[in-house]
Amino acid sequence: MDIPFTSEEDGKDMKDVRCKKCGRLLMKGEVRYIEIKCPKCKHMQNIGKEVIREKELTF
Repeated sequence: MDIPFTSEEDGKDMKDVRCKKCGRLLMKGEVRYIEIKCPKCKHMQNIGKEVIREKELTF
């Protein structure tokens, strides 16, 4: 089984993603698009670039 980050040195380049309202650390790393709810203040926020689905493009 491969573990993506086996030591603290491997994970140093990951970005911290924090809640815009209270500053709590929500995750480390990068994603294409995610909607996440802060467990502390319950603020919902979108992170990353929104993915356009093919169904939305059809007329």
